[in-house]
Order: sequence, then structure tokens, then C-alpha cells
Amino acid sequence: MSRRYRSKTDPSVKAAYAFIKSYRKEHGGISPSIREISSACYLSLSAVVSVLEALEAWGKIYREPGIARGIRVLDEE
Repeated sequence: MSRRYRSKTDPSVKAAYAFIKSYRKEHGGISPSIREISSACYLSLSAVVSVLEALEAWGKIYREPGIARGIRVLDEE
């Protein structure tokens, strides 16, 4: 059975992706924590994980396994 991801037009996906990009820009390339994304986007921790899984499946981000703040934006300027 294949994994179902959130829609690419889901407002929470867009908000989280925009937050990750702006956070990394403001903090010299350091990624936000899952809790920081949760707070900024008004999402539960499990919703953030779901959003991150979708963004990774679509090739927008890469998450370093076992690394705190290990989110890499793949199309970052």
C-alpha cells in the first residue's frame, strides 16, 4: 500500500515550507526544530512530521536521519 501525503496546495504545507526557508535565511542556514515549526505554523507535532514527510517525498527538502535540525532545503538559493 502506498503512502498518502498531504496535498501540495494544503495551506499548512505551504506555511511550513515558507517558514523553514525564512528561518534558515534568518539564522545563517540553521534549520528550525519540529517544535519551532509547530509553534510558528499552529500545527501539532504529528502534523509537522506529516508535512515534512510530504515535502521530502516531493523533493523539496531532505532530512538528515538522526540529526537535530537536519532539514535541508533542496532548491535554496
